[in-house]
Amino acid sequence: MFKSMGLVELNSVARGILAADEMVKEANVELVSARSVCPGRYLIMVSGDTGAVKRAVDKGCISADEFIVDHFVLPNIHPDVF
Repeated sequence: MFKSMGLVELNSVARGILAADEMVKEANVELVSARSVCPGRYLIMVSGDTGAVKRAVDKGCISADEFIVDHFVLPNIHPDVF
């Protein structure tokens, strides 16, 4: 089964924690990683079905508001990537 991966990058750790919480509550996705990568930067990575990942990333972007740096969804990733 092919899964998708979504990533949201923020420039606020506190808003990143909030966005990660809302992303996993929005859709049936698995939280792969949610952590600070350097002072003031926060990355959230989720995986799951393509539709669920897109909904979660959209919700993360809404939660991030002006703190969003970038986001993307990679659909149908080969299972060996995970």
